[in-house]
Amino acid sequence: MFSALRPHTGSRLLTTTAVQLALILSIAPVSHASDGETEISQARANQGLVTPADGAGFPVTISVPGAYRLTSNLVVTGPVDAIEIVVPGVQLDLNGFSIDGLDVGNRGIFSTESDVTLRNGTIRNMTGDGVDVGEYARISGLRSIDNGGDGIDVGSGGSVTGSTAANNGSFGIRGSLGCSVIGSISRNNGGDGINLGAGGSILENTVRDNTTDGLQCGTSCTISHNAVLNNDGDGINAALSFGSTIIGNAVRSNDLLGIDMADDAGYAHNVVTNNNGAGNNGQVDGGVPLDSNLCATNLFNRICP
Repeated sequence: MFSALRPHTGSRLLTTTAVQLALILSIAPVSHASDGETEISQARANQGLVTPADGAGFPVTISVPGAYRLTSNLVVTGPVDAIEIVVPGVQLDLNGFSIDGLDVGNRGIFSTESDVTLRNGTIRNMTGDGVDVGEYARISGLRSIDNGGDGIDVGSGGSVTGSTAANNGSFGIRGSLGCSVIGSISRNNGGDGINLGAGGSILENTVRDNTTDGLQCGTSCTISHNAVLNNDGDGINAALSFGSTIIGNAVRSNDLLGIDMADDAGYAHNVVTNNNGAGNNGQVDGGVPLDSNLCATNLFNRICP
């Protein structure tokens, strides 16, 4: 008798192996630079799996701590965030590239986690905040422009250095308790230029042409050596900044007071001119002079009270 024909198992194995290989090859490996940073590009964002929790398209989800770097501009074409960081301890270098929301994307970079570092690039045309990150964030060398919400928003203990917030729909730079903004520019925003909570430091910034106050800060703040010009509210609103010091600022041509201070705020070496409608109108209110200040709207009103 003839034995029954048996299937060719070798052919089946070859077919199975080919399918498995195709599946493996269809998942592009995560791209790493020679220095160990994970690279993010438009193509990588579209494909997904920048990190294990990252799906195809936007937002790019960073779910593993470490260093990341853009290698191209990112363009968001739907009403979602561009990048969401869901773990602490992430460093993201925009590497001179931009994130563009085309006036439809939600937020540029969003995180509620701590210890996020962002640097060196541009976020523009988002409908929400350009940058909205958690406590102890460090922002440097960023430009956040033409967004619908805040330009840059950081949680408690955060710092913003050498950055620009311009033409945003709400505040230029906003921070919670104990934040610092140093050597930055905030202009033409729809709210305050810089607004920080208690214990903040606002140092050596240029703040101009904002829709409300130039600078505003909570209690026990240090506001020093800023240029504050042409804002639609007070130049420096420190009316609730009890126990603060306001030193060495140039405050000019703001629509309301040059400096509005709590009664126990100390101020010295400020030059406060042509605010509050100029003429003989007052330039400052409240505060305790720690040393001389210049208040001048004309030749007969030169010394601050």
